[in-house]
Amino acid sequence: MMPVNQPIDAMRMRPRQRAELILQLDSHSGKVEPEAERRTTRHTHHGPAVATVDHPSGAAARFIVHPRNLSAKGMAFVHGGFLYPGSRCLILMNTLSGKGRQMPGRLRACRHLTGLAHEISVIFDDAIDLDDFVEKPPVKAKRASAQ
Repeated sequence: MMPVNQPIDAMRMRPRQRAELILQLDSHSGKVEPEAERRTTRHTHHGPAVATVDHPSGAAARFIVHPRNLSAKGMAFVHGGFLYPGSRCLILMNTLSGKGRQMPGRLRACRHLTGLAHEISVIFDDAIDLDDFVEKPPVKAKRASAQ
């Protein structure tokens, strides 16, 4: 990947509008096409991220992106423009401990949502450990059975 400048946020939406759009997408996320190749569980993940994306022309651009969900093998985010499927990318996100993690991959799909907003799907080159990014639900204590 070529070096790039500071990331830009191309969404051109107010934070509340963006949050409503993501909430609407999340409410439909259970409807997955039968032919979808989903082998890992997706987890809601709305933390900030930066994506450096190679353009087919050879240039690279760096964007602030708005994650929707995360799995061990990829993620989906909302972005303010079309990105070419198949393009190489590098996603930078913070782990739960606050350390930055770079995850190389490629763009799998780009779906127009509304206005300039697009949903982008990414496949990571290597699976990630979700425990680094997703909090585990609290474990309920088991009650001793009366005997």
